[in-house]
Amino acid sequence: GEPVVVKVTKTAADAREAAILQRVHSGPNVISLLDMIKTDDEHILILESIGSPSQVGRSFSRLTACQAQFYFCKLLIALEYCHSRNIIHGDVKNGNVIFNASTKSLRLIDFGHAIHHRSTRPKRRWMGTPTYKAPEVLLHYPRFDYAVDMWAAGVMLARALIHKHFIMPLKSKSAPDLTHPANLRAIISLLGTDAYGAFVKKYSLKSASANHGLKASRLKSDATLPRSAIPLRDFSPHAANVDPRALDLIAKLLRIDPAERLTASQALNHPYMSSVKSDVEAPSEHYAGSRPSSLAASPITEADEQSSLRSADSASSGSSGSDSGSGSSESSSTDGSSSGSGSSSI
Repeated sequence: GEPVVVKVTKTAADAREAAILQRVHSGPNVISLLDMIKTDDEHILILESIGSPSQVGRSFSRLTACQAQFYFCKLLIALEYCHSRNIIHGDVKNGNVIFNASTKSLRLIDFGHAIHHRSTRPKRRWMGTPTYKAPEVLLHYPRFDYAVDMWAAGVMLARALIHKHFIMPLKSKSAPDLTHPANLRAIISLLGTDAYGAFVKKYSLKSASANHGLKASRLKSDATLPRSAIPLRDFSPHAANVDPRALDLIAKLLRIDPAERLTASQALNHPYMSSVKSDVEAPSEHYAGSRPSSLAASPITEADEQSSLRSADSASSGSSGSDSGSGSSESSSTDGSSSGSGSSSI
């Protein structure tokens, strides 16, 4: 038969992942859940494969500018679909976006941090990998939305086109600093203390910022940080030869105020995407069939999904204020391109 990927998991969050994968089943450029096996203490997820380990890439930072543009368009299409299904992926990064250069296919994978978004319901989980986290997540803002995925996508594109360490604080030459204060300072070093101050005031995050040692009033007198945002070409010498349209898109994705960030749909209509969008939107090779085997025999209903999500949320509430969980760590590879644990291609 066809090769598949097997992911064996044992935590409550995995019930959430399975439910969400069924919700986004057959979405463009989203990994397909083909089957699921439950035992007393494990969930075994059978996922589609887009190639052998030697064929599958996990880091945009290793792509050419043209390749990054093409695959980024595919990523935006995946995010647009997920968001249309009310799903926040929550951990968009190198490593959770895989691609096969031979078939030109791409998949958004690892929905272990994903959640069903309800605008009226405060979040209890602040997921993601610190060096890709949006500022509102770093400050534990409880009403974040799809904009957190767009921030992470912007970071991915910047690290592909400008530099692999773009706004990534480092503890050493090869190890990223995963602390929230360090990552907030890296963001402020680009976007400025004035915008940061307005952001924490608008979203009532002054106390949260101060708890991270970043009191807004003191930041303005910090001579090591700019007051105003720095243009990308001035921020990094590596941006000198980057397509100006790409820099404009990155800047509009990396707005400190989530309300000002482009949505996935808006990003797809950005001029930088216009030259590749028609190629990317050609008939997809993506699996578009009905749910096979046990999933087809017992398709998930809205009530089933909500019950599964509530159970997973309840079971994981003991660690809801932390940033731990599948996919939240970052390896010593500073481009974040390590593969997730518990998965194998067979």
